[in-house]
Amino acid sequence: MENKRRIGKSRNILVLAVAFLCLSMAGSATATDGTTFPVDEAGIAAYVKVNESIDLEDVMDIYDYIEVVNETYVIGKVRNADGALTHLYVGADGWVIPYCHKTEHASYIVRWNKSSPYDPTPESVAEMNTFEESISRVCAYLGVDYETIKPEIKYYDFEHPNATNMTIAVDIAQGGTTDYFQLWIPSESIAIVNESSWSHYTGYKSFLYLDGSIISDLYWYGSGERINYGDSSLSSDSAHEIKVVADRRTSGVGWVLIYTKKP
Repeated sequence: MENKRRIGKSRNILVLAVAFLCLSMAGSATATDGTTFPVDEAGIAAYVKVNESIDLEDVMDIYDYIEVVNETYVIGKVRNADGALTHLYVGADGWVIPYCHKTEHASYIVRWNKSSPYDPTPESVAEMNTFEESISRVCAYLGVDYETIKPEIKYYDFEHPNATNMTIAVDIAQGGTTDYFQLWIPSESIAIVNESSWSHYTGYKSFLYLDGSIISDLYWYGSGERINYGDSSLSSDSAHEIKVVADRRTSGVGWVLIYTKKP
């Protein structure tokens, strides 16, 4: 993703890029023919084979909610470190696929780890996303070394099968400061932006602006929500300013773009 970024005074911005790969799971009906994995319901997903086989009884406790269970796979929801629910497919053939429902924002992938006593930083947010968190938890239940599995994790968007790339821009504002950056979508190299969504986090009180207009405001006083999710379209060949304002505590934005590059 080519972009122009103007950095605010705290300069706490990090841009991550992911290339989607063709979905190929040899010998598995998990996602290739739709017989087990809910391809009609899923949006963005991560997938990896963590073992040659999985005893599904070994991973049942990871789920907060179980929706489907049989001899070949389990589908349910697990609660991540932000308190949000991630859909999770685990197959007896070794495949693990955390995913968002196509009605959910892809920005659910951004992980602020709000259960941590430490304020998030761009580096800590980039260290692990919510999909990777689910995969790491499955690995822990199975006694598999997650660090050996992580390089094999691939991404695919079932809602937009022609999408080729995902870019995540993470910006952090410390207490009492404002931070901003600009995103530029060049029409000469980007055919279409399939999704433009965001995750807005605060440790106390925060406002999120797009091109001078508030698109999210958060107030957290020991209860209520600390994270908002939404989507906002961005036109091509224009500099869009994204600004996060923090009051007292750290706040941040994770902006997710899923797009299709031109050949």
